Amino acid sequence: MIHKPIIILIVLSFLLGGCSDSTKNDSSESELHFSLEKPYKLEKTLDLVNLKGSYHLFYKYLNTRNQQMRLGHSISDDLLNWDKTSDTSDLNLDKKGAHVFNTQSFAEMEESALVSYHFKKSTQNQRNIRVYTSKTGENSEWKRYPEVLNLSESPEKIVDLKVFAHPKKGHWRLAVLTAWNIWFYKTNDLLNWELTGSLNDRITTTHSWLDIELKQLKIENSESKKWVLFLSSKKGSPNQNGGASYYVGNFQDGVFEPEDENSGWMDYGSDQTAPVMAKGIVEDKKVMFSFGTITNTSRLESDSIQGDNTLIFPRELSLFHQYNHLFLRSRPHDLHDTLSINQKTPDPSKIEGETLFSKENDIPLKIELTFDMNNRKYLGFAEIFGIQFNNKSTAFNIGYHNDNRYFFISKSPIGDRKQRLGNDISFARYIFTGKEMNLQVIIDKHSIELFALDGAVSITKKCNLTKEIDKLRFFADQGSITLKRTKINSLKSAEHAY
Repeated sequence: MIHKPIIILIVLSFLLGGCSDSTKNDSSESELHFSLEKPYKLEKTLDLVNLKGSYHLFYKYLNTRNQQMRLGHSISDDLLNWDKTSDTSDLNLDKKGAHVFNTQSFAEMEESALVSYHFKKSTQNQRNIRVYTSKTGENSEWKRYPEVLNLSESPEKIVDLKVFAHPKKGHWRLAVLTAWNIWFYKTNDLLNWELTGSLNDRITTTHSWLDIELKQLKIENSESKKWVLFLSSKKGSPNQNGGASYYVGNFQDGVFEPEDENSGWMDYGSDQTAPVMAKGIVEDKKVMFSFGTITNTSRLESDSIQGDNTLIFPRELSLFHQYNHLFLRSRPHDLHDTLSINQKTPDPSKIEGETLFSKENDIPLKIELTFDMNNRKYLGFAEIFGIQFNNKSTAFNIGYHNDNRYFFISKSPIGDRKQRLGNDISFARYIFTGKEMNLQVIIDKHSIELFALDGAVSITKKCNLTKEIDKLRFFADQGSITLKRTKINSLKSAEHAY
């Protein structure tokens, strides 16, 4: 008997790349974001699965001492603190890709199971997908299912795949990503798949794809949901390198139909790719969480390992209406407040030039700012404003360019205000029309994440910072601005047991 399946899944693909300016800091230091300590390198995050209220993260990692590839499995109750439960070589990790998901039944197994699909690197056999199963729980052993899935109707080389349940149809779907197309299948037993169609030319792209994710997201202030297709690529982001784009749409006759052939961007930095997602419960409400990999995508020129990867801070995802379109909101999960060590809330102040807040601050650090924008169209209003801090020989600038209308994270030489935007800048164009502008910034050892307007815009930048940052200050160039509210939280590091 085939029970009605429930799927909660998530994906990340070959996450290559490295640090943008130096090698990793001492591995004995902990941090807020999920990462692996030396001698391990996170190569590919496979999936995030919610099982009975706990989050199970599956990933491939390399032991650089003996060059062995392993399957890692970590569990968390809050998406911040992780316990490593097992690592195993039972799965054939010579395969190019893998995808893990949860179902209430699979083939002859009467109890819930984890199922993993793997496909080979070789062009000749890569349409043959091997199936592995495992009982849910800690220290599970993966067993190879004797049958092989053959997707011979897919004429192209597989790059990535995603299995998901279609709630209204009562059966499972499979999305197979090739370099320039997506093929869709359906099944009621997870073994026998029927081709329903392909995406073909329904969306516009100029670069080949790396990773795929499909999820239904809630529309804010509504009971409605929409399907959202996420695709990662090495090139094509607003900042020239790689990134994760998204398309909002519906399923028609078994094929995803985007509402617009042009994409939005999950993150406007060029250092966040391969999103994976799982649903959780927060304050009795269902919330979709997302992880992605922070990697220097300018180095994603081959499938070789070129550095360590770190996951983004967990984000809550939803859709919101603006200008008669649906856009993605990606806000940092509120659970980081439980990690707060101390909080500072300076009084409102007028900023002109630079105002020093503190000479030294330990990271991780979360900064929340609210600016008064009522006078943004008048003479004397700041042309550029935000926060700046020093680390080693570099000044990092985070803020908004009011004249050119974009949010940004940039690096510049220390003490050179004329070069505040520098040559190394990630930006997101946005014409602001409101009365107040809110920014949230999370600074950690290997990344800076900016969330503007409650997550309507996000920018992630990979970097390597020492434990202590210097001369945290507010700035307003070519004019002044009123900083209405400020909240600065020093955060303790999360627990990552490897």
